[in-house]
Amino acid sequence: MSRKKKKQFEADFQVDDELDLHGFYRHEIRDILFTFIRECRADKSHVVAVVVGRGHHSNGSEGVLKSYVQTLLNEAEIHYESPPPRLGGEGVLILELA
Repeated sequence: MSRKKKKQFEADFQVDDELDLHGFYRHEIRDILFTFIRECRADKSHVVAVVVGRGHHSNGSEGVLKSYVQTLLNEAEIHYESPPPRLGGEGVLILELA
């Protein structure tokens, strides 16, 4: 994500931190994601971004990482949403941490 786009992204959503999962394999995601969430909660971060990509290199209509991350977040009962397209849209998940 470019610096300018990231600043706009953070300004619009008041994002406290960001995790980019590009380049990781599915079997690595669970530990990385939940370690990030634990650290964010410890740092009192309330809104964080998780970059999952749009799945352009995946077979099928949706990216493998996004689908898997959504499943993990649903199981952990962590609320998330996608920002508008100009801020990453379907390639980013905004998490609200309690």
